[in-house]
Amino acid sequence: MPLHKYPSAYRILVVGGFVLLAALGGCRGFANKWAQTKAVMPTPHDITGAWQGTWSSEATGHGDALRCLITRIDENTYNAHFHARFMKFLSGQYTTILHVTSLDGAWRFKGESNLGWLGGGVYKQEGEIRNGIYEARYESERDRGVMRMSRPEARPEK
Repeated sequence: MPLHKYPSAYRILVVGGFVLLAALGGCRGFANKWAQTKAVMPTPHDITGAWQGTWSSEATGHGDALRCLITRIDENTYNAHFHARFMKFLSGQYTTILHVTSLDGAWRFKGESNLGWLGGGVYKQEGEIRNGIYEARYESERDRGVMRMSRPEARPEK
């Protein structure tokens, strides 16, 4: 049967197409900003800048590449813009406000983001940055896992 006989399915495809186009445009903007930030050598006593690594779901066994740009809002608040890959060819991005405390040479943080129904709802993360390693546990109603990142090599992408 033709798709137009199913109006709700047709609407889902149309809306999904627009969401995909918007996401692809946003991914390009993230990639450009990340490449510029990656080219700047980070200071050892600052968590701002580019990070890269992986995410791994303990609930599903899935995982893939993860990149992040951290910018400072104020002394204890940072904006973390994540770009995650799924199944090697899909990707998505979201932003989380991290509440950070510095203690004994490490930064401990907590944050949460509502990724919406399609994204899995509210994700909470808690972790630590120590010796240039970002490690966090995340969880939502349907997922839980680990994010591990480090600083990328400071050189422009080709």
